[in-house]
Parts: sequence; structure tokens; C-alpha cells
Amino acid sequence: MKRWVIILLTALLQEPVWAKNCVSLTVTSDPNYPPISWQDKQNPHRIIGVAIEIVELAMADKGVKVESKYKGPWKRVLASTDSVDMISGLYISEERRALLHFVQPPFMSDPNVIFVKEGHGFPFKSWEDLKGKKGGARLGDSFGVEFDEFAKQHLNLERVGQFEQLYGMTMAGRLDYFLYGLYPGISLAEELNLNRQLEFLPTPITEEGIYIAFSKTSNCIGYADYLSEKIKQYSKEGLLGELIQKYMATWEKQNKPANSPKVNHTTPMQQPETRLFLLTIPAIL
Repeated sequence: MKRWVIILLTALLQEPVWAKNCVSLTVTSDPNYPPISWQDKQNPHRIIGVAIEIVELAMADKGVKVESKYKGPWKRVLASTDSVDMISGLYISEERRALLHFVQPPFMSDPNVIFVKEGHGFPFKSWEDLKGKKGGARLGDSFGVEFDEFAKQHLNLERVGQFEQLYGMTMAGRLDYFLYGLYPGISLAEELNLNRQLEFLPTPITEEGIYIAFSKTSNCIGYADYLSEKIKQYSKEGLLGELIQKYMATWEKQNKPANSPKVNHTTPMQQPETRLFLLTIPAIL
């Protein structure tokens, strides 16, 4: 009897087989969505940002090496589920659920807003207000299952590859508006010195959770429950807000000349003023 107890305890203390097979983990993310993720300008083969560091921190406690990889434009990233263990920093959708195992809960919330040419704002209280207007969005971007379905049925939404294209088409009058995440939209507008040329409407179209998702073929998928607990822990500790501030500053440093004025990323956003050059980053989580 004693011998069987020892054998049972030994078995319980041993690592699962999948854990032994997961000694390293490859992760990718959106290459143009700061501060959540972007292609590192100092090392273009890597993606950096909040979405990457949260995975690195969590897996370090398990002794798993995390390798961040640039896999091309976002639409290509979403098609690369078999070539990496994980995509970090994406919205959930039924189509993506078929390919990926999403870790619950999301690690942050992302307001999606309507950007317009300065002085060309319009009343917006519901999605119905977008009917009859020409809008734009990035290839591969989702704005939540319900809005995506509404847009498919009722909106005139042109898809292009980059933020810069959306901006150019809006400035030229080819688009009445375009949709983008608030935080990356602010970051990219600052980088391109577009702050005084764009506004965003104060009511978000949606506010979606941003998730970590494992490829269903990954040897590391068994760590999903562990990552779920770490996300809850980091949220309680306020770590995610700190990471967002850190990577807003990192993005600014990589993309602004040394003598450029600094942007305050801590004061709550003023409403109803909407111009980007008056913007500061609202509280997170």
C-alpha cells in the first residue's frame, strides 16, 4: 500500500508530457498596432509591445523561452497560425475561434473609434449613423462579431493595408471616416505628425477585449489555464496599465526626434474635445 502511495505522489508531482515538449514558445502579433504591438525598428525580425511582454513575463516563471517573430502584415499574421505557437493581441471572433484557442479573460480593453478629417466630424450615437457614408478600415481588422456583421450588411467599408492609406484617402475626401483602435491611432498619428489634421468622434463604435490565443497545434497549449490566472493576477496588480505607459513611451522614443516635445500619457482625456493634438491617454483597466 505504501509503495502505491509513493508511486501516485510521484506521478502527481511530475510535469505533464506537454510541458516537457514546450521548452520554447514562438509568438507573433500585429506589426502596426502600438502600444499593443509593432515591428521593432531596432530589430525588424521581432515584434515588441504590451502583447509580447505579458507573455514573456508569464512564461519566464515556467522557464519557457519566448521568441517573438515578425510574420508580415496583419492579414498574413492571422493566416500564420500553424507556423507559430501563439498570436497575442487580437480580438475574438467565431472565424478565429476555429483556428485558435483563446485564453480568457482578455488582457486589456481596446476602444475602437471613428477618425475623421479635422472639421469634418458628424453626430454619432449609434451604428445606424454610419449608413450612407463611405468608411474605411484595415485589412484583417475585426471590431467585434456584432459590428462586423452589421458592417457587412449595412455599411460601405473599404479595406486597405495600412493606417497611412486610410489617412490619405480620408484627407483626399475618398472616405468620410475610418475605423481604428484609439491607442494605436493616437500613436500612429503622432509618429506621422498628423495630430492637427485628424479628429476622432468621442463615442467608440465598440470596446473590445484584446486576447492571447494559442495555435491549436502548439505543444504549449496546455499553459492556457496558467496564462489565464497570470492575466487575472497582472490586472489586479495594475501591471497592464504600467506596460501600456511603458510602450507608449517606447514607441514615442523610436519614432520621434530627440528634440521633439514629450506627450503626456497619464492625464485623463478631456471631453468633448476630440482633436488628437489635445489628446492624452485615458485610464486603462
